Amino acid sequence: MAIDLIQHAGDGLPGLWEPLRHTSEGRRILMEPDSDFKRRQVRCLFSEDPSSPSSGCGGVNVMVAEVLDSLKNATAVPSHPPVVLKTTRIVNLRLMAEELSREQLQGAKFVVLVRDPRAIWASFKPWKGWAIHSIPLVCRLLAESLLTVPALADAAPGRVEVVMYEEWSKDLALFAEQMGAFLGLDSAGMVRFGRERQRELGAPSWVSSLTAREVSYIERDPFCRAYMDRAGYRPGREEGVDYSGLRTSAELRGALGPSEQGLLAELMSILDFDPSMSQVLRRP
Repeated sequence: MAIDLIQHAGDGLPGLWEPLRHTSEGRRILMEPDSDFKRRQVRCLFSEDPSSPSSGCGGVNVMVAEVLDSLKNATAVPSHPPVVLKTTRIVNLRLMAEELSREQLQGAKFVVLVRDPRAIWASFKPWKGWAIHSIPLVCRLLAESLLTVPALADAAPGRVEVVMYEEWSKDLALFAEQMGAFLGLDSAGMVRFGRERQRELGAPSWVSSLTAREVSYIERDPFCRAYMDRAGYRPGREEGVDYSGLRTSAELRGALGPSEQGLLAELMSILDFDPSMSQVLRRP
């Protein structure tokens, strides 16, 4: 919904969904978060001509072929409107801070979506055949994304916004105005879209769809716990639905604490991961 809304900015923006699909799936999203391969994917997404042979972006498993064509078409005219890229495959946001040039960082804006991990698991739970169907895997991916926000925010000051689902979904029209101001684009289309799609929110679905064991598993996982603590999500089935203490975007862009730095170091050392056994192979 948030990305659909953003596409209604200005006169309408072209968008590409999951440009790295089939090249990074399941546990491969988590494995070797600092690898040359993942760095090359970041460079390709922001390349001025990713379809050219010299870019190295058209090789096997670097980017999806049709995405290369779509990027080329969307950027064919020098005065083209901003292109909206939506991906859950790049979770180590530090890679963008390190791989993109100053000009590329200043020419882009980044919106990081954050949501209660219990609600995320509730949405994944029915899809048992999905490669990401593992609470330990989901917890690690969420933590890696949130804990690398400060690095990207430091590299691109004023160009990173962290938005909480539980906040923006309450008032889509207000969120549209805020996104318009952040993007520097007219928000009239977004506001109209938001008002059309606004729904009355009830109790979070995870309260009824997750078992007590699942809720406890998520809340006790060290990576989900760190994610929840940093974002301001409260533990417990009763207190957990109180989202009044969620952190602001500025707070989430702030520096990591010592324990968070330690967890991030663990995540950066993962070489392999078995979601079924929760086994992690790390660098010595």
